Amino acid sequence: MVPDDDTAVLLPALCTGEGSIRCFQMLDEVRTESAVFGWLIELSAPSGSHTLHFAGVHADDETLFVATEDIEEITPFADELMRVNNEHVNSLRRLVKERSADLGADALHSQMSDLNNANTMLQRDLARQRAELEAVLAWKNELFGMLAHDLRNPLAAAQMLATFVHEEVADNADLVTIVEELQLCTSTASSLVDGVLDLSAVEAGTLVLHLAPCDMATIATGAIGVERPIADRAGVAITMTSAAASCQLTGDELKLRRLLGNLIGNAVKHSPSGGTVEVAIDRSTDNEVVVAVVDEGDGIPEQLRDVLFDPFRSGKGSAAGVGLGLAIASRIATGHGGTLVALNEPGKGARFELRLPESSSVGQAAAITR
Repeated sequence: MVPDDDTAVLLPALCTGEGSIRCFQMLDEVRTESAVFGWLIELSAPSGSHTLHFAGVHADDETLFVATEDIEEITPFADELMRVNNEHVNSLRRLVKERSADLGADALHSQMSDLNNANTMLQRDLARQRAELEAVLAWKNELFGMLAHDLRNPLAAAQMLATFVHEEVADNADLVTIVEELQLCTSTASSLVDGVLDLSAVEAGTLVLHLAPCDMATIATGAIGVERPIADRAGVAITMTSAAASCQLTGDELKLRRLLGNLIGNAVKHSPSGGTVEVAIDRSTDNEVVVAVVDEGDGIPEQLRDVLFDPFRSGKGSAAGVGLGLAIASRIATGHGGTLVALNEPGKGARFELRLPESSSVGQAAAITR
């Protein structure tokens, strides 16, 4: 402990420049507050100047200071001093606590600032990546649309020529078989082109439903007629039953026929030769039109359940396609306000169940979006 008068002379004499002013300010504070903590002052020494952290207490006209280059070293000193003379260092105890709280708050504020900066950078990066992804998707949709349009005309011409040739060679069984194979190939390619166009329109939000009163039994019959030649060649039978007195609903007849055609065609592909695809129509207690398409294949693999209706997802093996039919069917169902689910039918194969509401928006048009 040093008398106040001596402290007032010795300590400022060791300081340089602004350090002398801070010494007097620290001395004034320790006399007023009885303690100081964490003062940073530059002192001069033969070895050069040193910046030190000061803490001190004042009692009975005497003052005690301790200075270190590391502020963390002052805290153990303060703790020891408190154990030796609690009466003289109550003020120092309070200042140590306040200083520690301030340091913790500063550290927390710094961490929050770092987190906010990192979050801002992450948001900017995500926005940039999203913009890039949307640009790629737009380009992909445009490319698919252009390719599909360019393919549609020559395919239509090929189908017309195949029909003409079929009529001309009707009396030659071998040629008829060849032409029918050609018709099947062009029909399959044309269906794929239509699928690409529909999917591109759905992804772009430009596929429009033209809603009008229609009959689900009539739609199903038309879809079965389109798929029956392929089923006959595969040795698969298609049956249709209707338990509903009325199958009337409001929808886009062409799109719904395409939806059922995709489901029936998928069922035929996954049914063994000699198997049967069942198409059953009913009406639920909620007045929904319900259509179930059940095959006798191996069912839906577990790994495909969550991605079955994603574009370009298909099963493996000879029955696999490019994976557009179910994706388009699902989006058409959603566009009509309905649902399409896939289940494994016990003792059979896969069961696709379509549920469509009885809509009242007759004559209106609705856009299908992703």
